[in-house]
Amino acid sequence: MKRIVYLVIILLVLNYVRTSFIYYKDPFIDCKIRIATSFEFSNKTIKAGMRALKFGQPEVYKEVCAKVKIIDTATACGGFGGGCYRPGTEGRIYVSTAQGAVLESAAIIVHELCHLKQQEEGRPFEENECYAADDVIFSELAQFEP
Repeated sequence: MKRIVYLVIILLVLNYVRTSFIYYKDPFIDCKIRIATSFEFSNKTIKAGMRALKFGQPEVYKEVCAKVKIIDTATACGGFGGGCYRPGTEGRIYVSTAQGAVLESAAIIVHELCHLKQQEEGRPFEENECYAADDVIFSELAQFEP
């Protein structure tokens, strides 16, 4: 009986780690985004960036939740502190968390969302449009940072 209790406890802990570390979840709007960690093993900055969007730019946040299925922290795409979107990777964006800055993570998420939308709409990739989108995030969210 003791072994069964230990096994159940271990399974509960593993499930908690899996769901709290690997996913960003917001049950209030049915938002579930997988965070694929790589060389940058932490996902705290990604989650904090998502929370900043949720409270500072709720409409943009809802759009991220609706369109992005995976945020990959691979540094090979975008380098340390950057991000990228690879065409054909439906719902996957790449966001480096190396900078550890919440506002930058939020802005990079929005920038890469912009490229994802350009692809979905069949438009060419236009960096200026996406830089303008992340500039708005910086400007708006900077008001809330202490």
